[in-house]
Amino acid sequence: MLRYSFFVVFILFFVSACYASVNEYTIYTGVSYDSNVQYLSLYEKLDGDKNKEKGAFFFNNDFDGEFFFRKYGLLLDLECFTMIAPWFMNASKANLSFSLSKQFDFTEKWKTELRFENSLLGENHSSFFFSYFKSMLTATAVYRFNEYLDMYLSVNGGFATGLDSLYKYITGPMAGFEGGVFIYPGMDDDFVRVSIGNNFYLGRDERLYLAEDKIIYVNNRFLRLYLLVNGEFLFKSLLAGFSAKTEYSIWLAEDLQNYISWSKQRQEEMLSISLYLRYYFTETAAVEFFTGFESVFSNFGKKNEDYVDYNYFQVMSSLKFIFFI
Repeated sequence: MLRYSFFVVFILFFVSACYASVNEYTIYTGVSYDSNVQYLSLYEKLDGDKNKEKGAFFFNNDFDGEFFFRKYGLLLDLECFTMIAPWFMNASKANLSFSLSKQFDFTEKWKTELRFENSLLGENHSSFFFSYFKSMLTATAVYRFNEYLDMYLSVNGGFATGLDSLYKYITGPMAGFEGGVFIYPGMDDDFVRVSIGNNFYLGRDERLYLAEDKIIYVNNRFLRLYLLVNGEFLFKSLLAGFSAKTEYSIWLAEDLQNYISWSKQRQEEMLSISLYLRYYFTETAAVEFFTGFESVFSNFGKKNEDYVDYNYFQVMSSLKFIFFI
């Protein structure tokens, strides 16, 4: 699966580098730790190995290329990253994404952007090259209130499809919106963003056969509301960033079990907080430390008859070297 990721990236990189007016590249390499690897497939959550409770160390490699086609006013962003877990290979992942965006400046105060993004995510044990594909179109309008404040509204819609038998449930449409403000303290590129939004996803329902006469009917359609606060501050050669996000999700129908009298509508609350520090040695090299946690509080797993426990606490950290070309 990983070799196909690199092959596709090489083709896109070569074509873009030949025709783009301006090229910029960023390479990330380092190590990371995830205390609670989360799997996409419910079958893996239900197996006796308790995979989701395992932690893993990863070797990370990330390539990000930006190609500006001046003639058309288009920006192509190409990214490929791999996470290799040598002592827990089933946790290894690869991601390939590419997006096209175009900005329209109507007046000095009003700007809009259209962005078309596509991504492929692969897990090491997937029988296909990648686990699923997602395509999303986003339109964003920004109003410059003054030099210290921008207001924006973003709407999006797209579609995802599972490419492996374990991930067919991912197939379905999605949409959402986000609105908020960017606050600029007036020092360099420092900013604080405060935003609220929602998104919904209409995934494909599943039937899980635990035995020939034991079936679980799983609903994969949900509505999510969230509040996000993040920002960055530059102190000479040191960049400090933070992010805090809280979500409330509700699934649109109940899960059922045919072998006991049980049904429940899934609901979850999520809280995540992260911090990172990036030190620039030169204009072309930096080192970055990241740490954060994510906690999910679900009504699945609180009672013995619940067939799965979605509650978890996850700590993530990474140390990366960054090179700008």
